[in-house]
Formats: sequence, structure tokens, C-alpha cells
Amino acid sequence: MVWIGIDDTDSLEEGCTTYVMFKIVERLLRSGYLISRPSLVRLNPNVPWKTRGNGALALRTSKGNGVGEVIGRYRGLPIHAKESNGEADQGDVKKIADITRRVIEDLSIEGSDPGCVISQRKGPEWFYWKCVRGLVSKDEAVEVIESMGAHTIKEGRGLIGGLAAVSWPSVDKTFELIAYRKPERWGSKRVINEKSVKKIELEFSETFDSFDLENGSQRIAPNSPCPLLYGIRGLNPRVLKEAKRVVKAEEEDGWIIFESNQGTDDHLQGKRIDDVRGGESVMIEGVISSEPRRDRGGHLFLEITDETGGMTCAAFEPTKKFRNVLSDLTGGDRVRAFGGVKKDTINLEKIELLDLVPIYEKVNPACPQCGRKMKSMGNGRGYKCRCGHKAGEELAVRFKRQRPKTGFYEVPVRARKHLSKPIKLQPKNLYSSHLSTR
Repeated sequence: MVWIGIDDTDSLEEGCTTYVMFKIVERLLRSGYLISRPSLVRLNPNVPWKTRGNGALALRTSKGNGVGEVIGRYRGLPIHAKESNGEADQGDVKKIADITRRVIEDLSIEGSDPGCVISQRKGPEWFYWKCVRGLVSKDEAVEVIESMGAHTIKEGRGLIGGLAAVSWPSVDKTFELIAYRKPERWGSKRVINEKSVKKIELEFSETFDSFDLENGSQRIAPNSPCPLLYGIRGLNPRVLKEAKRVVKAEEEDGWIIFESNQGTDDHLQGKRIDDVRGGESVMIEGVISSEPRRDRGGHLFLEITDETGGMTCAAFEPTKKFRNVLSDLTGGDRVRAFGGVKKDTINLEKIELLDLVPIYEKVNPACPQCGRKMKSMGNGRGYKCRCGHKAGEELAVRFKRQRPKTGFYEVPVRARKHLSKPIKLQPKNLYSSHLSTR
């Protein structure tokens, strides 16, 4: 068994590392190798040098016989996944590395910093957790790679992600079916019927983040001129194949289903405010300590405190109606806030309202004798009715708070991070235990 891990073959403007892995799969199969289902592993979304989605790819391959599950198609021909536990000799390792090298050299984008790990061992799980939750240097990755006796190709910064993908434990996982464009259409406007994508969101409960119902836009296709046509995410590969049949789009070159850590919240760590550091994604629990405020750009800010300190949380303009929930909060409300830390501010991905303080409003009570509304006689002096009846201040009526309700609220699909778990996928009381125990 040989592991392949790759990253950083694309740029902010073009290219797609998943397509590089798609082509590696195709060439390995043509060369007589068996493959596993490839992995699409998203890493720390707060890394300053990341490309669009900070995704790395991994694959297991070996010699063997047999036909397994269909996980994709390339120009009409099926792609099968069938693993073998057989040991790979050095000749196979060299051939697999040569195939991988040629694909990376053919498809890496100018300005990228690719790296690839070829290993006969799975990477250490701790390295994945460090990459998805913190910052890792290339020197640290190289040290681990050498300790594994692994080989490298294109020794760029992509070695960090390549090793992280090979180290992913894949315990909590989702899947993504990615379809690719014909090469002659790269860079042109994608043809995708939005109504068909909305149908996926409404009719396939095991898919997620396909269509932003709040803002009326499809979210399966990127805006960049990369080879990717669209990607459908979900919990079940079989359902993804069914959903694919619903999509009306331009003719594709091929498609493949990846297993992934998308939608798992693997990036989050439960922390006290005093322990929060920039570049992390955290969950903090505390009390709203001041009234929410909006700036001229429409961004909303609020302050949360716990027993160790205070922190600013932000919901920026692209989060749209999510800001309305936050604007209804008040001092004393207890919440859990989830998001990435930049410049000492948590950019909110979602929030759980745990306990909302009662709000009282002074109202003139009805007279218990005649039913007319009574009038105040002045601050602290009680109320008086036209019929002559008087009543004390204690008759002020409590105002029942109408909104918001306790529970989870999240940013719209258009503003959601790849790793953020949608509320629809969250079991009840998911966050009542600490996230930082992994």
C-alpha cells in the first residue's frame, strides 16, 4: 500500500488540486493499480497563505486484482475503488511516484508551491489535528516525513498539506461528488441550471450547502476559471449519485466522489477567552457584556466575557440576516460563539443562544376596578386611575421577550466555511462537552 498526499498545486486565481488528484487516479488505473476513494482534507481556514479552500488531497494505491465500487467516471469509463492490503515493492513505489510527478508537473499553476508525500505508512494523527487547528512550518512537516521514511516530490509548502491529508484519521467524515469541465471550456462561463440545484437542497436531506435558500443562489459551482464544474456535498455517496442526476449543466469531462472532513467542525477548539490565540478557530462560552453595535458598512460587533476575560465577536455584512439575530441580544445573555480568530476578533460562523435574560418594560397597568389604563404619578410614586383608584409601582407589567429564541443560528450558505458543520447535521447537545479533547 502506498499513500500519496498532495497540496498547493493551484493559486488564488486558477487551478484545482482536486483535479490534479483526479488525473493521478486516472493514470494509476490505466497503469494497473488499485485505488482507494481519494480524500479531500480541508485545513486551518485562518492560514494567511492559503489558496481558496485550503484543501489537501490523499490517496491509497496498490497492486492487485478485481473491480470494486464505482466512485466516478472519466470520459464515459467507470472509475472503481478497490483496496488491497498488499505490500508495495520499491519498483511500485518508484512507478507510482513517477506517475504522480508527471501529473503534478503538467497541471501545477505558475505561482503555486506544490508538495507531495509518497509514503508506505499513514502519517501521525496529531499532525493532522495541528494542521487543521493551528499553524505548521514546512520544517516541521519535513521532520515528520523523514521520520516516516517517506519520499517527497516538489518540496514546496504543499508538503504540509500533503502530509496532513495522509495523516487524516477519517473518523468523522462527509463526501463530495466533484464534476470537472471539458478542457476546452476552462475559463468560460459555467452553464448550470439554478432551479435544478435548488431541487437538490429541497429534496435530498442528506446533502448540504448546495443552495443558499436565504439569498437565492446556487453554491455548488466556484467563480474561478478552474477545471471544476460543480461539487455536491453530503453524508452518503449513493445519495450524491442520485442528486447528480438532478443537476442540469454543461457536458462534463468526468466526476469522482471524495471522502472529506468538510462539515465536521474539526477546526474548532473549545477554549476559555484568555487562552484564545490568533489563527485558531474556537468555541467560547460566555455572557454578552455590551449592546451589539453596527458600523457604517453593516458589520455587527458584540462583546463576550467569561471568567478569564473578554473578546469581540463579529458578523460581517455577507452574513446578511444572521446579523439580525445578534442585534436582538442584550447584556447578560449567555451564548456559545464559534468562529475563526483574526486580529483578536472572532469572525462568527454560528452561535448558540443558551440563556436569555428577561427584559422588563414599564407599562401603565389596567385599573383593577374599572379596567381603564392607569397613569403614572411620577417616578416611584405609583399609578392613578380616573376613577380615583391608586396602585403602587409593583403593578408594572413584565414584558415577555419575543425574540430571539434559544438554540443554534448560523451564517448563510454563501458565507459558510468548508469545515463548518451546518446546523442540520448537528446532533442535539453536540457542544455540551469540550471540543478540545482531541
